Amino acid sequence: MQNATVAEMIAALDADRAANQAKFGALDPNAVVYADGPWTVTNIICHLTIWEEEFLKGLQAHQAGQGYLTEMPDLEGEAALNAFNGRTVAERNQLSYEQALEQWTNVRQQIKNTLASFTPEQLAAPMIAPWGGEAASPVAQTGGCIWHEGHHLKETLAAVGNDSAQVG
Repeated sequence: MQNATVAEMIAALDADRAANQAKFGALDPNAVVYADGPWTVTNIICHLTIWEEEFLKGLQAHQAGQGYLTEMPDLEGEAALNAFNGRTVAERNQLSYEQALEQWTNVRQQIKNTLASFTPEQLAAPMIAPWGGEAASPVAQTGGCIWHEGHHLKETLAAVGNDSAQVG
């Protein structure tokens, strides 16, 4: 969706979330997905929410004419990412599945609202996503949310023995 319009991206975000939420919703929220943690289905929802919150901060900074990169622990490579993910998910361990879903829904709505409020100039200006990488339009960067969610959904379905479900 590199050349998608805001309306097309918002529609893609909505369609993707509806399909994925139904698939996550069919699973036991306490089923273990990643043993090293351990991370449950609920923890995966929290992880997705955390990274969408980071992306929202990036969109808001871009809208203000600034950049934003996620502050990582002072470790090398994957160790920094793993430490960030472990710490931030652990901070939400007390959330129920319903609370995690509510936060996940709310941040996605905030992303859509922020995208919809961009001026044509803000949409045309490239931004770097909070996780780094190459600069691209805010709409194109939003595709990272869809990719991330699909990635973890596939791993979740495989881990809990429900890998026969089609992931879009």
